[in-house]
Amino acid sequence: MIAKRRKPRPTGPPPAHSPKRERDAADPAKAGPKRKSGEPVPPAAAGVLKRAGFISAGYSLVLIFILHLGVALGVAIGLLGFAIMVPMGLLIDRWRYRSQMRKWTGSRAGAK
Repeated sequence: MIAKRRKPRPTGPPPAHSPKRERDAADPAKAGPKRKSGEPVPPAAAGVLKRAGFISAGYSLVLIFILHLGVALGVAIGLLGFAIMVPMGLLIDRWRYRSQMRKWTGSRAGAK
């Protein structure tokens, strides 16, 4: 068995500056919101739009390829579903977030 050769360890002090750290320090909005440990993530419209888009696209494909509806009709029904799912998704996400926040603040109040 032949022993593997190890890489030499770097000598000297660490680098004086890090471009990534400087970039994050310059723009605190990119670093992300500061949340406490275990705090629920607030709802975001981008997540709701992605979810509604995937579901409506899948629904359109099912209508077109499995139920053999016309392409225009399948896409139209998919867009109608998308238009219904976005506000409903925002509402449900808001309810979920409020419920999680109540549980989280209740558990923190009980711990103090």
